[in-house]
Amino acid sequence: MVSRRIRNIFIIFVMLVMSNIYAEISGDYELISGYLKLQIFPSTGSFCLYAFSDEDRYVPLYDDRMKGSSNEFFVNYNDKIYQLRNRGKNSFFVKRDVDSIRVTHIYEDKFLVTQDYSFIEENPETGNALLKIETTIKNINEERADIGFKALIDTKLGERKERMFLTDVGRFFDSETILDPKYEKDTTLISRGNRIDCVFFLKHNQATVADKIFIANRNWLKTDLWKPKMIRGRSFNTRYSHNDSAVLFFWILKGRTLMKNFLFRWLLAMTDL
Repeated sequence: MVSRRIRNIFIIFVMLVMSNIYAEISGDYELISGYLKLQIFPSTGSFCLYAFSDEDRYVPLYDDRMKGSSNEFFVNYNDKIYQLRNRGKNSFFVKRDVDSIRVTHIYEDKFLVTQDYSFIEENPETGNALLKIETTIKNINEERADIGFKALIDTKLGERKERMFLTDVGRFFDSETILDPKYEKDTTLISRGNRIDCVFFLKHNQATVADKIFIANRNWLKTDLWKPKMIRGRSFNTRYSHNDSAVLFFWILKGRTLMKNFLFRWLLAMTDL
């Protein structure tokens, strides 16, 4: 039987060979569909979605400062948290195809993550295309592992409004909130702008429903804890930031799996007011 170490070295070697066909990471990567533009920032490993406005320019649907570094993905592997970011040569790759962009993260002999970004056809609810982010986490260790996933988006469109967020069933959120989408009627969460909204799909036939969704000040969501400590009704303000809202999509640990792929599909879009 091939040893675990040899097998894992082989898997990583294959990924490195595949990287030879990847585009050189020398600039940002873009996809455009209708009024939407996706931008991948290889320097940080992050991304942002933009909408073309009536001011003849692309407007970010959430915070894109510092190459989108305030928008982050995390993997929990056996109770250790890993942020998906550009960690340097032979661990991070970007490949652009005609209608998609793939980002690959390799974490030694533990796990491998691929994130496929693409647009899907126009949605009648938004009148525009949808951005689909398909994240696959593969346990490449022969030992069983608990694996979890979460995505943090630093929202900004509604931060000057009294009611920053609303859903398609008419609920409004202007303070710290926890949503349980599997048991609630809401199907979309909307970050409200003056002329453009950012839409997060909570339920969709092409999306993986999150176990929990947390809405709070970004400082409360970006912590060393896997699951943030929440206080329902707490304002989006802290001593150092005012109305700095963020949304955290959270998938709980998937128990003790061996050599298995985990697939998380996530959808974002925009609407015109």
